[in-house]
Amino acid sequence: MFLLGCVGEVVSRVGGAWRAPLLIPCSRVAKSTSSGAQRPTVAFLRSASQANSRFFSTSTSKKSSDMSWSHRPSLGCADVTEWQKHFPAAAGKRQSPIDLTKGEYNEELAGKALQISYKEARECTLVNNGHSVQVNFKPSIGGLTGGPVTDNFEIAQYHFHWGAGDDKGSEHTVDGKYYPNELHLVHWNTSKFSSVSEAISEPNGLTVLGIFLEAGEENVELKKITDRFDKVKHCSQEIPIEDPICLKGLLPEDTKSFWSYDGSLTTPPCYESVNWIVFRKPITVSKEQLAAFRSLDEAKEGSDPEQHQALVDNYRPVCELNDRKLSTTFEE
Repeated sequence: MFLLGCVGEVVSRVGGAWRAPLLIPCSRVAKSTSSGAQRPTVAFLRSASQANSRFFSTSTSKKSSDMSWSHRPSLGCADVTEWQKHFPAAAGKRQSPIDLTKGEYNEELAGKALQISYKEARECTLVNNGHSVQVNFKPSIGGLTGGPVTDNFEIAQYHFHWGAGDDKGSEHTVDGKYYPNELHLVHWNTSKFSSVSEAISEPNGLTVLGIFLEAGEENVELKKITDRFDKVKHCSQEIPIEDPICLKGLLPEDTKSFWSYDGSLTTPPCYESVNWIVFRKPITVSKEQLAAFRSLDEAKEGSDPEQHQALVDNYRPVCELNDRKLSTTFEE
């Protein structure tokens, strides 16, 4: 969930501003970190500001590594099996995603209405960030409260995780079953924090709505995005979205039935700051729409040909629930 930076791309901060991204092969980054050289800072979250989209970044900690990462072995990047070595939070006991089992029916939670309210969003941007494809919003589009949370949360962006085929791709699983794609609507706590970058590393800083996608009828709202994938085929390509975005069109019909648990970002630095709400019912999209995600590339246009490979399988394997409670608002 939520990372920005093409394969091998790093961003550093100079004074109060972010310096332009520099494309560095992951093999070079890995080599420099192993030799003890100073590691560059990875920009890990892209959101929208009032005027222009910008990087919201924060260092993971003095003990953590800023080396480049990937979901798959790629040019010396830290792949998912190595995240714990370089990002200490990834070794925590409250990590995400998880396998969603029957869980524990929570009558009190079921009685608390999840209040979701979004305005029609305009002047949004679509970006291929090398790890996913993402839509960024300007402030004050709307958000949520209620259900398992009492604070107000404002939406910042949404992005997807998918596989190389329709047999896998979602981050969360349901009794071991994968869906081909999973949508994450990312919200930050405006009641306690002044910015996304402040909220992202703090407990109760974020609430993410997880929505499974399955093959079926075409989704009209998603079509506004997938029809533009040819314009953001490569990492760092970004375009404005002329059509107004209606987030209601990406929500399942039943928003009362969901799993809820305390978890983390599913990508480095894997901060344990997320209230997860994963809806029980998926939304349907066409097979052509699912296939469109696999047309994206994780490297920059014109970069070293060795870096180019399809942007697929960008999901983290499920983590242990450990001593956390997995609550549900529905009974089997």
